[in-house]
Order: sequence, then structure tokens, then C-alpha cells
Amino acid sequence: MATRYAALIVRQPRYPEKTHKDNIYTSDIVDEGESYWKGIDDLFKTRLKCANVYYADGQMSITTSNHNWDNNVEKSMAKFYCSAKGVIDLVPSSWQEAGLKYGSNIIELMPIVGASIEIPLVLTDVVCNNSPHLNTESNIDGFNTRRQAGANSAGTAFLKKLMANPNIAKNSDGFITDTLDIVCHSMGYAYALGMIDYLKGKVTFGRLYIIAPENAGVGGTDWTQFSEVWQYGSDENKDPISKQDGIAPQVPCPGIPNLPTNKGGRAYIPQNGTVKRGFYSSHSIGNYKWIFDIKPTDQKPEGYVKSR
Repeated sequence: MATRYAALIVRQPRYPEKTHKDNIYTSDIVDEGESYWKGIDDLFKTRLKCANVYYADGQMSITTSNHNWDNNVEKSMAKFYCSAKGVIDLVPSSWQEAGLKYGSNIIELMPIVGASIEIPLVLTDVVCNNSPHLNTESNIDGFNTRRQAGANSAGTAFLKKLMANPNIAKNSDGFITDTLDIVCHSMGYAYALGMIDYLKGKVTFGRLYIIAPENAGVGGTDWTQFSEVWQYGSDENKDPISKQDGIAPQVPCPGIPNLPTNKGGRAYIPQNGTVKRGFYSSHSIGNYKWIFDIKPTDQKPEGYVKSR
């Protein structure tokens, strides 16, 4: 029998803070009338030829991110806002960045009040310096909280969905024989790792595509479980700070740079002006359609999503 494929697509956080749910969905999650994946999920589905596709929601509090300050939501958002104001170009790359740089009203992306260097907040007294900086300090506890959530209720719920689906192939022993590809974004990276922890030995893994992972340096897994593993995002060594991902400052996932070139590695946002880059833009999933412009004949074909 020919190999059949399924896909798990794991998303990043939503702001303002929203209640996390370990639900598994069969379509993109829509918030306030907008789809999360902006059609990139469809591009993956077409290229990977996955017959069954599931979605998971990796949303958890900003206090589990690298912006955490004293496990306090208001302080953590202020820490994020201070970084944004200092890093974003005078001419921002998007309206979201313009709001963070110059806005004096409550911002929907990050609900913090303040147009000046001093930001008055309830319960906090935050003073931003204007020197450009990204919040790169790892939040190990927060990362592991998200990973554990993926391993516990989300992993269990997903396996139950697979077992209950008559279109998912299983052998006589009940072992799932369909191959599972995984696509994750931002906080969805740690959440996906937890689900991988739980699913190990229960499913066969195919490919793993990691887009702009948050707190990426904190943890990884045994990448040899996958046929390919690619990490996409900013180049923290070559991109100017104003062009880097400020929501999830990029570092390599442990071990990925050491993979054989035919098995994975890192692919960076193009620097030729064809793709928006900036504090917010370099993280926004809608700006990652360039992944599907990569061709196997390119001088640097890293990150090419092979068609099945």
C-alpha cells in the first residue's frame, strides 16, 4: 500500500490574553473574522498532499514567553512594548509596527497605553530606554510549561482524533500507519514538541516545518525521528536589528544547524526586498509565503518544501 500522509498544524499566541484551549480542530481557527494561517496552511497541504489535516492552538500567556517579567502580564507586555519602540524603524514595515512605535491608544496587538518613553501602567512603573534591544533572555520555565501542555491534554486529544478517524490507516495491531507531517509557528513550537513527546512510538513522523519559533534555543527533540526538519525565520547574525523578529527573537533550535543538508537546517527571510521584514513583519505568518518560492534549483535551496 502506498504511504498516506496526515498533517498537524500548530499555531502561535493571540493577544490580548485569551484563554488557552487544548482542542484539536479540522480547519483553520478564525479570530474576529480573520483566519490565522492566511492561506499558508493550504500551500503546505497542497505541496505535502496530506489527506487528513488537524489544527492545534498553542496559545498561552505572554508570561511563558521571552518577554516575561515577574510572571506578571502587565509587566511582560510593557517589556515587549519597550523593545518594540526602540527597535522598529522610523518608517515601520506595517501598520501593526506603526501602532507599536507611535500609538498613544490601547493597541489591539499588545494592549498597552503609552506614546512616550515613560509608560504608566497599573501595578507597574516601567521606564523604557530608547536603545534598540530584543528580549532574547530565555524563559525556560515558560517554554517547558507550553511543552508539557502539548504533551498532556493536547497530545491525548489528538491521538484520540486519529484513532477515531476511519480515514486514518491503521494496522492489525491498531498502530497508525499514516505518516504525520507537522507545521508549527511561534509558541506553537514548544507546544508541538510536547505533542511529539507524547506521540513518539504511537505514530510515524514525516517532515517538520518550524516557522519563527519562540524561545527556540530552550529545547528540541530527536530530529532523526523526521525525514526532514526545517527552521524558517530571521537571521540573527546578519539581519539589522530593526529587520529581525522582535516577537520571537530568533536563535537556532538545538541541533538543527548540524543536520545534513539533505535532512534539514535553517532558511532565512529573503533580504532582497521581496518580503516585509521588521519587528512584527518578520514574525507574521502571512509574510512567510516566500517559503513556497524556494526552488530545488536555487543556489541556496535550504527550506524547499518537496512536492510529493
